[in-house]
This record gives sequence, C-alpha cells and structure tokens, in this order.
Amino acid sequence: MSILSLRRILAGLAGLATLAGFALAALPRTMPRAETLQVGYIPIIPMTQLFVLAGEGWAGKAGLNLQMTSFASGPAMVQALASGQLDAAYVGIGPVLVARTKGIDLKVVAANVVEPVALIGRGTFAADFAKTPTPAEAFRRFRTTTGRPARVATLPPGSVPDTVLRYWLAEVTHVAPQDVEILGIGEDQVQQALLAGAVEAAMIQEPILTIVQQREPSARILAPGGTLLPGQPGAVLTVRERTIRDHPDAVAKLVALHVRATAFARAEK
Repeated sequence: MSILSLRRILAGLAGLATLAGFALAALPRTMPRAETLQVGYIPIIPMTQLFVLAGEGWAGKAGLNLQMTSFASGPAMVQALASGQLDAAYVGIGPVLVARTKGIDLKVVAANVVEPVALIGRGTFAADFAKTPTPAEAFRRFRTTTGRPARVATLPPGSVPDTVLRYWLAEVTHVAPQDVEILGIGEDQVQQALLAGAVEAAMIQEPILTIVQQREPSARILAPGGTLLPGQPGAVLTVRERTIRDHPDAVAKLVALHVRATAFARAEK
C-alpha cells in the first residue's frame, strides 16, 4: 500500500494524543449525538488509515466519537479487546489470529497494509551481513567472532514482526537457534536499542526503519519485507463481534472511513 510522506505521517503521530484527548471538544455544537467507539492502536505507519481519518476530522463529521488508546504491542491490545475495554483495534493480524483460536469474538473488517516489516541491522553485523553468502553464515560468523549470539529486537511473541522473524529464521534462512537471541520488546524500546547499539538488528516496521537509518549511519535494511515472507499479512482493523451486533451503523461508518483514508493515502504518496 502506498502511504503518505514520512514527514506528514510523523506529524500525525505526534498530534494523535492531542486529537484523542480533545475529540469531543472539537465536535460542532450542533452535531447530533455521536456514537462512541473505544479504539486501540499502535502508533506506527501501518496504522495510517486511523491517523488520516482522525487527523482530517472525518470521524466527527460522520457522527463517530473515537476514543483512542495507544498500546505498545498487539498482544496487549487483544487483551484489552477480550476484556471489553476496546470495541475495535488497529493491530497486527498475528495477535488477531491467536485471539480467534482462543475463542475471542474478533472479526477483521478491513486490511491496512501487506509486507510492512523488514530486518534492519547496524554496526559491524550489518556490514558483514552484506559480505556474507547467506544469512545463516552471517549469524554463525558473528557468534564465532564475538562469543555470543546476535541480538535481534522485535515486538513481543504473537506480534506480526515476531512471527515473521521466527518464520524467516527457521524456514527461509535456516539460522541455527544458538546463533540468534530474540528480544521481544515494545516499539520505543526497539528503536532505542538499535540507536544505542544494544542489539545488532531488529525486525520492525516504519517509521522506525527510516528514523534509525537517518540517525545511525551504519544502519541498513538487511532483508526487505518481500524477501522475508512474500505477501505477509500486516496490520488490520478488527472489531469485536458484539460491537458489530450492537452498533452496526457505527462499524459500517468506520469501515467506510477506513476505505476513504486508504484512497487518500495512495493519492498523497
């Protein structure tokens, strides 16, 4: 999916908390009573549709009051959905699939993006990776040279980045388990770990990929999304089935705005 320019998206991310906090105050006084939906999200570019429809004021004009809550990872958001704290969520497909297998009443109503994650490396690991015939050999040489496995940061188990990373390591590149250490942490922690040199690589998505490359000269993309798992599912809009049953008009409006935001993002690439 084509997306807005990074600068515009980052501006939207910075202002999202303010938009969420003052959503009701910003609605015109004459507007009919809006239907409220509790919506969770992770502040990353694959959630572009939410940033657009909130930032452009479309939700309020459509009669929706979106009470938005930021989360550090998909699994934590799914827990909030399961407990009834949220009606809908912009989240990775991985946690939703896991939740469905456990009987949680979630339904995917719209897709956001495909192939959103990539493997980014830094320092000597990234430099040597490019010179090594295979990823498995690059990881093996790092452990042989340093005496420890290469540390790769990603989101917690069950998230899309974690799932794609484990698939790529085991099924595509056949990296030996003893040659890699996976650290499942939050979005901000992944970025901080890369910039601080606490990890050799990370499986993550935008805007972290661009931010790290801008701030760390040695950082580079080691494996783009299409080579990790072609057509890999990414972020989606999921809604509780109870919410669909009790508030069908509100959910229909949200999906329509999502489709509109997708078209807007493609046009503003």
